[in-house]
Amino acid sequence: MEEGSRSCSSCSSDDDPFARRSVRRRYDNNPLPENFDLISNLPDSILVHILSSLPLTDVIATETLSKRWRFLWKMVPNLVFRHCARYPCSKPSALVSFIDMALLLHECSRIDEFSVGFEYCPKFRSAVDVWLHVAIGKNVEEIDLDFPFYSYTLPQHLYTSSSLVKLTLTRCSMEEPRAVVSWPSL
Repeated sequence: MEEGSRSCSSCSSDDDPFARRSVRRRYDNNPLPENFDLISNLPDSILVHILSSLPLTDVIATETLSKRWRFLWKMVPNLVFRHCARYPCSKPSALVSFIDMALLLHECSRIDEFSVGFEYCPKFRSAVDVWLHVAIGKNVEEIDLDFPFYSYTLPQHLYTSSSLVKLTLTRCSMEEPRAVVSWPSL
């Protein structure tokens, strides 16, 4: 054997930096505190992306988790409101108030999806008109209106929403537009 070379039997893993060893990660020796919250330490953009896949009533409920989550719901670009008995606002009038409040506090500069489904009746017409006006002002791409009982007549300003890509309507009627329809992507 040449001088300076070692045989396998004389090599110890302490001397050989390439020897296979059991590698313990740093956090194995220092476990995280029991109440450490990994999810809350994610960047806002990732949290908002995760929250975007949930119904808005569930998203807003996350504000009670911690101060870190308090205002994240305001940045969610998907606003989906459905009348459902499991939510605190199970009466249509309560849902209308809830949507009013959510749109008033919503801070995202755009709305990707605006979806509303509840037991619409004509007394809610002005509220729905305002919701659509807000959504259009934030360049909404998708609108889904699902009103099972009474027909809702779409407002004229909806015809000028050039950002609209998808429009789904249930029990909605359309009047003849008084201006040019501007739906280049629809």
